[in-house]
Parts: sequence; structure tokens; C-alpha cells
Amino acid sequence: MGDNKKNHHYVFQAYLKVWKNENEQVYCLRNGIVFPSSTRKIACKRYFYKIHPLNENEYEFMKKFCKKGPSCVRYHCNSLLNLLHGLYLFEKRIADVSKICDSKDIQNFIDFWWNGNNQLKTNVLEDYYSEIESVLLDYIKKLINGDTNFLDEIEKKNDFLHLVYIQYFRTKKAYDIAMSILNN
Repeated sequence: MGDNKKNHHYVFQAYLKVWKNENEQVYCLRNGIVFPSSTRKIACKRYFYKIHPLNENEYEFMKKFCKKGPSCVRYHCNSLLNLLHGLYLFEKRIADVSKICDSKDIQNFIDFWWNGNNQLKTNVLEDYYSEIESVLLDYIKKLINGDTNFLDEIEKKNDFLHLVYIQYFRTKKAYDIAMSILNN
């Protein structure tokens, strides 16, 4: 098993690296101040994609939200929702079993689940986005080389737009907007 990925980028590094200067740094603007930085240290947050189970109310809300998206997005949205809600249901059932069962094996499993699967919860979305980034990077390389032919093929065009859509909605800004809506 690998390590927990701690530094989760919400703008992927391959995109950021396009903007590097000869010193391997990019220039950033934050609070009116321009400063140089490594791509490893910007557009990221510790454990940004660590997943948390969705309870019934959160799951129903997100199902309605996803239903309104384009069909190419609904599949991915529903897959992620089912994963997060499945974790909630599984953890709920483990808690129920632990109340009625005194077995040492069950208690060991419960301890493993609560404490030992932190790596799964920490890495699964980061890994998911890494896979998406590799596909999007192929399109970006084509665009950099002036090749826009894939935009003439409806399936590839939709795939590209879907990947760009995912990139936007994985950002901290989109997260903050969604949280603001959910909290109001």
C-alpha cells in the first residue's frame, strides 16, 4: 500500500507547469501581491479531496443536483455519489453490528475500517482526478501543437468539454460556492 496523498491540487500540475519560467517557478497573485512559487505549492490544499460519507439527506440533495447536469456528466456524478453514499451505508451497518455483537474479530474489523482505510478515503478522489488529468493532458498537448481536429468529432469534443467541466468543478472556488449554497 502506498502513502496517503496529502497535497491535493485542485488545478492540476501539468497545466500549471506550462506557465513555468526558466527558474521552474510560476508567478502568482494573491491579495494584490505577486510572488514566485513552485507548482507543487500553489492551487492545492492538504486533504482537499478526502472523502466523507454522504448521509441520506446529502445523498438525496446531490442526486437532484446531478440530475440537472448534461448526460455525459450525470454518469460520473452518480458514480461518485454512489461511492460516497455506499461508504455511509457501510459505516452505518458496521456501527449497528458493533452494538449487537461482542466478537473480537468484528471489533478488529471495525477498528480497521474506521482507522485503517484512511488511505482509501484520502486517495480515491485524488487518484480519480489524476486519471482524468492524463486524458485531458493529451487534448491540451494537441491544442498547444495547434491540432484542433478532435473538436470536429462530436464524441471527442464532448469528452474534452466534459473533462474541462470536471476541472472547473473540482476547484476550491467551485467548492466554496457549493458549500455556500448548501449552508444557506
